[in-house]
Amino acid sequence: MSNEKCPSFENPPVIETALSVQFDELSNFKSTHFGMFYETVKDRFPVVEDQSRLAPVREPFPRIPRMQGIRFKANEGGPDRVWYKEPDHGSKMLQLQPDRYVFNWCQKEGEKYPRFSTYLPQCLSGFKEFTEWAQQNELGQVKPNLCEVTYINQLYPYEDEKLIDFFGTVFTGLRWETSDNWLPQPPEIASFNRVFVIEENKGRLYVEASFAVDGEGQEFILLKITARVNIKEDGDLEEGMNLAHIWVVKGFTSLTEDHIQVERWKRSQ
Repeated sequence: MSNEKCPSFENPPVIETALSVQFDELSNFKSTHFGMFYETVKDRFPVVEDQSRLAPVREPFPRIPRMQGIRFKANEGGPDRVWYKEPDHGSKMLQLQPDRYVFNWCQKEGEKYPRFSTYLPQCLSGFKEFTEWAQQNELGQVKPNLCEVTYINQLYPYEDEKLIDFFGTVFTGLRWETSDNWLPQPPEIASFNRVFVIEENKGRLYVEASFAVDGEGQEFILLKITARVNIKEDGDLEEGMNLAHIWVVKGFTSLTEDHIQVERWKRSQ
């Protein structure tokens, strides 16, 4: 399925993407290594920010997962996570911690979404650079165990359209109904969380939709879609990333109505 063709949109609502590779913990990784790695990327990502560490994730089967939500980890004095960012107005950044490498794109004003086929090679090339750096600095072999593709979307209603009405029409399979008609419909606010198994227990697709407000006070639907694919010891990372991407994009098209895809986001295939 990783060779399957994805739908394409001329004006997709995606505003942020994250391609993540999780690997077995590098036990010899120390705080000083963040600075050492900076020397290899500072020409492209000169801005540095310290962040709290992301918790490790697993996709075991047949256990039913729980939605991850927000988790906090106490700082025990060890290395956490560092962002390596482009200069002001840049849209790309790297994230690094002792068990994860992440390549991000965050839309800047007037910028169009860069196609997955463009920035996946950048992510894989950067990860290869990191694995070679890790071996050169005696941190051991970097062994991926899971990859993750996340798309964050902003879905805006028309100017004269109520957000709750848009919520009820943009997503497939929603009905504003009750068993006895006692509750007024539609509700004032709505949200949903859904989880789907990726083919043959290779991973899972997570979908979260909720109301949000942007910096200008305009209401929209925040739609976050994340596909996680397990990487076996001899697995192909690029194949896993492509599979995750297919599930994110085709999951988006399955969850939203065809006519809205064409009218608002200019679906071309």
